[in-house]
Amino acid sequence: MYDISTIVTKLPILRKYYDCVRVLDPFEKKVLSLHALNEQEHQKCDIDACYAFWKNGGSCKNCISQKAAAENSTFVKIEVAGEKIYMVTALPIIYENNKYVLELIKDVTNKTDFLNAIDSFSGEINQKVLQEELLQFTKRLL
Repeated sequence: MYDISTIVTKLPILRKYYDCVRVLDPFEKKVLSLHALNEQEHQKCDIDACYAFWKNGGSCKNCISQKAAAENSTFVKIEVAGEKIYMVTALPIIYENNKYVLELIKDVTNKTDFLNAIDSFSGEINQKVLQEELLQFTKRLL
C-alpha cells in the first residue's frame, strides 16, 4: 500500500502547473503531504496548519477544502495573501477509507489573462445586480 505522500509524487502534471500541491486533512486542518514548485513556495506551504499559508490568524471562513470533503465535490476560490493573489482548487480524495483533500495552489498575481477574465466576470456580475435592482425598483413604482 502507498503512503499518502505518493498521491502528490504520482501526479507530476499537477506539480508542473501549480505552485503548491498538497494533501490536507480538512477536519484536523493539517498538511499531510506537499510538493512546491520552488523552495520559496515550499517554505510557505510547509506548515502544520493548512490555514497558516494565508497568514490570516486562523481557519479560513470560506474553507473550500472542508467544503470539498463534506460535499464530495470540487471547489475553486481566489484568495489574497499579502501582495499575492492565488487561485485555489480543492478536490476530495479517499485514502484508506479516510476522506482527504488534494489542494492545488497557483499564484495568479501577474497572470494578465486570468486577471482580465476575473475583471470581465466581475463586470458581468455587477451588470446583472444593477439590472435586478432596477427591475425591483421599477416593480415598486408600478
